[in-house]
Amino acid sequence: MATSGRSFDETVCQICAEVYKDPRVLSCGHTFCYQCIVQLKKRACPYCRSVFTLPADGVHGLPKNYALVGVLETKEFDVNAISTGLFIVKLSKYLINWLLNELAGNSFS
Repeated sequence: MATSGRSFDETVCQICAEVYKDPRVLSCGHTFCYQCIVQLKKRACPYCRSVFTLPADGVHGLPKNYALVGVLETKEFDVNAISTGLFIVKLSKYLINWLLNELAGNSFS
């Protein structure tokens, strides 16, 4: 499939351009946020234009994209781990500088 030169992030909804919130799968196989599907004016996939029908219980009845939910949870974990790692690195640098300054100010006999 050819791309338009824009980067594609599989964790971002193609309707709202935000990280998926409650991703649901249409009958054509494309996934969008629950609320994005609710707000669609036409019952056609915004990506491929395939017409879809909703189950009796509406958008809530569409299957969740559990594989994508797993990816989103992993990505969230990775972001939190990176943030924690960066904090530890900054704290370590601060403590090393403080310790070096303390040692430089003290003479040992």
